[in-house]
Amino acid sequence: IIGIFVPLSIAMAMAWYYEIDRKLRVFLALIGVPVGILMCFYTGNLLAAAKFVPLWAWQFLPVLFLLSGLSTGLAVCAINAYVVRYIPFPPRARDRIVVMGLEDTAPVLGLYDIGVLILEMIWLALFLVALTRGGVGHQYVAKALMSGSLANWFWVGVVIVGMALPLALGVLEPIFHRLKNSAVAGWSLFAKLHLVLIGGLVLRYVIVWGGDISQPLVYTPTRLGPPKAAAQGSPQALNQALRIINRR
Repeated sequence: IIGIFVPLSIAMAMAWYYEIDRKLRVFLALIGVPVGILMCFYTGNLLAAAKFVPLWAWQFLPVLFLLSGLSTGLAVCAINAYVVRYIPFPPRARDRIVVMGLEDTAPVLGLYDIGVLILEMIWLALFLVALTRGGVGHQYVAKALMSGSLANWFWVGVVIVGMALPLALGVLEPIFHRLKNSAVAGWSLFAKLHLVLIGGLVLRYVIVWGGDISQPLVYTPTRLGPPKAAAQGSPQALNQALRIINRR
């Protein structure tokens, strides 16, 4: 997927810069949209394939990474539109940027980003509810997220910095525009987009780091005898016995 998405993105940028036929650009864009969605799904599907990790639940993780990828992607596009005036583009590109009004798309992209962020918060809440109602391993991971070793990163980095603050700034931004304070509104938009990026980065860090949390024992080891293997003496039986011993 990466091998397709990267050259396709470069081809799209070159087609835009050199003003190649519009039909070709539309064709590249139509291919790029589903490939980009698959790129967002890719990491979630890759992690969810490890079904022995309680946090990497396949029912929720791919969609969570898709929504997070869409929100961070919109944030990057909006930041680029916001700072495009400060980038020393060649005159040819500069003229096209002015004609297309690229700088004016930043607030619109920021508004779309808020919508995706709300969906991401809802999906994350459903994910937590599913963990708390799941098996012992899922409940153990949910506790680590909400009050354990991952709680600070999750609540501060993901929920507050990556979601709550951007939503609050998204509400204040139109208020600043109505007060005709465009400078403050612009900085609030700029800060909101960067907070979304930080939250997306911390979310991935928490999910990957949380993969180290394994399911705890649900029985008392002292009540059990020596580990028994189905076929004594075989390499598979030895590996099985060693895994049981390590778990204790």
